[in-house]
Amino acid sequence: CRGIKHGDWVKAYNHLGSAYLTAHVDDAMRIGEVFAPIHWSDTNAKKAAVGRLIPTQVDAVSGQPEFKASPVEIYRLQANTQGIIYLAHDLWQQMDVCGLLAGFDDWSWYRDTHVVCVSIRHQTALDKTFLQHKLTEAMPQAAQYQHAMYENQHTYQTRLAWFAEQQCVLLGVFGTRGLGVFDAPWVKQAFGELALEPLDRMGLLAGRSAAGVVDVGPLVCACFTVGEKTITQAIIDHKLTSAQAVTDCVKAGGNCGSCIPEIKKLLARAPHTPAENNL
Repeated sequence: CRGIKHGDWVKAYNHLGSAYLTAHVDDAMRIGEVFAPIHWSDTNAKKAAVGRLIPTQVDAVSGQPEFKASPVEIYRLQANTQGIIYLAHDLWQQMDVCGLLAGFDDWSWYRDTHVVCVSIRHQTALDKTFLQHKLTEAMPQAAQYQHAMYENQHTYQTRLAWFAEQQCVLLGVFGTRGLGVFDAPWVKQAFGELALEPLDRMGLLAGRSAAGVVDVGPLVCACFTVGEKTITQAIIDHKLTSAQAVTDCVKAGGNCGSCIPEIKKLLARAPHTPAENNL
């Protein structure tokens, strides 16, 4: 719809305000309707608070706002710079966060087990020198850290890393054509290691796990720790056509069953025989 694809940067707006969001295309949504989570605030994102799009009228009895009666327009934004910045918790607490985020068209952040993850988008292409300077200026006593930079001309990415002795404290990846493997669990896990080997450091900059850890994608089945990429690959390799077949193959969906709707979506998107959605 309107040229919007899964993962696109979009703007939702009406006469009350606007919000920057990431599109998730889902056939389960009815035509003419959109859904957005209410959990983002100005603390964790620049402009993702969907409350700005909601009328101030409330129900006279329940006091509920008109969440299901807010007309909006949606259009796709062009992000010529995308980035993800991983920061060790201790460094995040010391950073000039306002200085780091100022100037980007869009940003959001969340705290993970070992790192704080910051995502940025900008409509124009940002120079590597600007990005390096911005990160350095926001870091307290930046000169005390070891710094490394790598440019990948094939993926149009600039990768910047800072190390405190043998521990990675900051990794920034910026590009114009997506970030690929850098949005992966093994990258976050590396920040939990107190002593990274030289090969581990190189792996962070190269986007490859030195330990051979496979990127399984976003977690789908929490019961058996099965990721989206594992399920998708199994569907393709074994020509699976039902949620039960996926369960038999990789266990996903075989316990509480709450991930079965997501498994059915992956079956529907897989490039082979249509899934048996009634199973």
